[in-house]
Amino acid sequence: MVEMSASSNGLLVIQEGSQISELVWLDRTGKDLGVLGAGKQFGNVRQSPNGQRIAVEIVEPRSAAPELFMFDRESGIPTQFTSDSNASGPVWSPDAATVYFRSGGPPDLYAKSADGRGGQQLLRALDGIETPLDVSNDGRLLVYSDASRSTNQDLWLLPLEGDTTPKPYLTTEAWETAARFSPDGRWLAFVSTESGASEVYVAPVEDARAKYRVSAAGGIAPRWGRDGKELLYITQDGNLVSVPLVVGRFVQRGTPTMMFKLGSLYESANLRGNAAYELTPDGQRFLVNRVLRDPAQVPLTLLTNWTAQLPK
Repeated sequence: MVEMSASSNGLLVIQEGSQISELVWLDRTGKDLGVLGAGKQFGNVRQSPNGQRIAVEIVEPRSAAPELFMFDRESGIPTQFTSDSNASGPVWSPDAATVYFRSGGPPDLYAKSADGRGGQQLLRALDGIETPLDVSNDGRLLVYSDASRSTNQDLWLLPLEGDTTPKPYLTTEAWETAARFSPDGRWLAFVSTESGASEVYVAPVEDARAKYRVSAAGGIAPRWGRDGKELLYITQDGNLVSVPLVVGRFVQRGTPTMMFKLGSLYESANLRGNAAYELTPDGQRFLVNRVLRDPAQVPLTLLTNWTAQLPK
């Protein structure tokens, strides 16, 4: 991708390149364990509940639009999953049989069989700009974010069975996004800017008003541990933190432990609260979308009197 800007006095600034990254496996100390994919403009990554496949956004250079690809965990071989659909935000069903995602323009919520058979199916036509975030472990609820002019980014719950009328979960003037269900399906972890900064909260699924703030000085991208007794998030300075949690009628927060630094993930997070990393089902490894080249670090080329080179 090439960005250009011309001035009125004959100067032209050119910046070539885009945000190139790699999908790398890390252990719980931050040690590199291998690369799944590299040299692409990767976006969100989501590992299937059984750990065998990874759904990844890749921006296609020719169209500059994202599409979904499936990586096999063992071989690392990618297969294109969507085409010509501007697809992003993949989320797996708990049985790994279905992938939910946003598609189209303006985007809506869609579902497609994870084996690639059949086309994508519209879940429900909605008025806003929606992004799926997670599905409960019983497969009954999908939490998604919805962009609103009046209340910025909100959280909604979409029943996947019976009456599929969406229900508002958290719709304030703050930004709310990056929601993840706890393993038992009773709690949601999410990011809100109600304090003036992005912070991580947890709240019961049935009542967001009973929320509890987990992060102390900025946090994004919450991820639950496999047993629901650990919550991970990224701090403002790019560190991955593990917090022991006991959630019941009240939330008990243990002492946070800094695990390792994830670098520029905080700065490159999308929707003010999400970031591209995943915890494997056994809780022992991470798959991280690690930025290799950031547009802000790509050098600029300055051309003078460039109009003289144009054909007359």
